[in-house]
Amino acid sequence: MKDDLSAIAARFERPAGPYLASHSVGLPPRSVRDHLNKDYLDVWMASGDGAWPSWLDAVEKWRALLAQLLGAQAKEICPQTSVSSALFHCLTSLTMPGAPIGRVVMHETAFPSMGFVVTALKESGAELSLIPRDAPPGDLDAWASALDGASFALITHVHSNTGALSPVAAIADLARSRGVMSVLDCAQSVGVVPFTVQSLGVDAIVGSSVKWLCGGPGAGFLWMHPTRLTNAQPVFAGWFSHASPFAFDIRDLQFAEDALKFWGGTPSVAPFVAASAGLSTILDCGVDRVRAHNVALQATLLGTSLEEAAALSADMGGTLCLTFPQDTLPGLRAALDRESVFYDVRGQTVRLSPHIYNTDEDAHLVGALLADASVDDRRELLAW
Repeated sequence: MKDDLSAIAARFERPAGPYLASHSVGLPPRSVRDHLNKDYLDVWMASGDGAWPSWLDAVEKWRALLAQLLGAQAKEICPQTSVSSALFHCLTSLTMPGAPIGRVVMHETAFPSMGFVVTALKESGAELSLIPRDAPPGDLDAWASALDGASFALITHVHSNTGALSPVAAIADLARSRGVMSVLDCAQSVGVVPFTVQSLGVDAIVGSSVKWLCGGPGAGFLWMHPTRLTNAQPVFAGWFSHASPFAFDIRDLQFAEDALKFWGGTPSVAPFVAASAGLSTILDCGVDRVRAHNVALQATLLGTSLEEAAALSADMGGTLCLTFPQDTLPGLRAALDRESVFYDVRGQTVRLSPHIYNTDEDAHLVGALLADASVDDRRELLAW
């Protein structure tokens, strides 16, 4: 088993020190170079503008891989440059033409970019409504109160600054019972927290390949439930939103019948070719296995038993967010830096994300540094 995990770790490009920053950018699989050469650069160099059929086939391959991961249909998925652009399409296309977008509810600890999208749509009748940070993200009573009279619920699956895992299905049920559409931000969960589109019951999902999917930036995505997708009316279009992009009739916009109606103008290709390498590797590993390995290494980092870590994981995503006292943090950071550990800090909170390419040795080394920070119980440091 350990040899098998070593073989998996060897499939990734890894720096010299323990890499525990997958919540920010996942490490690239070694196969990404072959993917980019074969499916992007080689056909471009050989064919010039004749590369488009091969390029579009490569994007379709990415859609199929992501659909497999999500338990969805490829036709329900549209490539996006970012999570923010995907959310824009949700809010603007799922509102009745000419009607205000209405109130969009999210937790105050949601990623700020999500709130910025709503705020920028103020002239379209969007109103940002925040559940205060003193209410836990999974507080169903707080959600129930906030959702009354709302139009959309933006649910953060895993919160980036605390690691808190939201009860998505329960919140989506609350939204549905009030006639509120639910959108899931899975940027911090996809690839490490097992789920399918069916298991969560949301109307749409926005996400990214840059973190646990090890796909690099620029390969975001939008999934929309088929019943919502049928009636969604894009307010932004380009020639790749067209049912026949190469028809070239300026008087005739016929939106694609599937999720590609949200694609827009000339698409980026390279990010999705690169992201296919990450997706293929994560699918080979299996998200269940990624999660099991993640929880096992979290146990080592926390200095607790595997059983205790597994119990904690019901409320926690793949990232440990540990908030240290101000007098302790500088010494800990100096120790982590001396060992070339990759991590980051938000305020007083240290973020550590063990992935499938991290080893027991990584976790024991960093766990010992955490123990030396003069903290009796590292579980008490969990930000959530």
